[in-house]
Amino acid sequence: DCVTASARHAGSSVAVASFGEYQVIQNYLDLITPNVFDRTNVCTPSCVGGKDGYTVPEGKVPMMEHLIRNVLNQSPEEIKARTVLFDDQPDNIERAQRSGYIACFTPDAFTRQAWPSIREFLPKSIHRGSNGVKSWASVIKH
Repeated sequence: DCVTASARHAGSSVAVASFGEYQVIQNYLDLITPNVFDRTNVCTPSCVGGKDGYTVPEGKVPMMEHLIRNVLNQSPEEIKARTVLFDDQPDNIERAQRSGYIACFTPDAFTRQAWPSIREFLPKSIHRGSNGVKSWASVIKH
């Protein structure tokens, strides 16, 4: 996946927050980005007290905060303004923005074809490969 590779090349952390079932998400990620994702950087509803395959009442925000605490060992308050959520659901985008996160609406999912619009959304520093965005939460369509 070109977005994941670009983020990692720039020194950013990459994680997935998905309402899907963990093993289904993991199998998909292993196909497109082998050896990048595991249970530590893939958050499903069961990580935050919910049931995999179902939404979380507060949307992706609690899942993002779980990932920030567990992947980066930081407080969400410290880095939320540098954390990007890509999502295909407007409710998740609105909740993330209201909570202070950067959020990019990707209605056609998180795909290679979406990269041009995603790239334009990101801070210019990521285009040069610097460390402008410290963490990413990417969401795949399921």
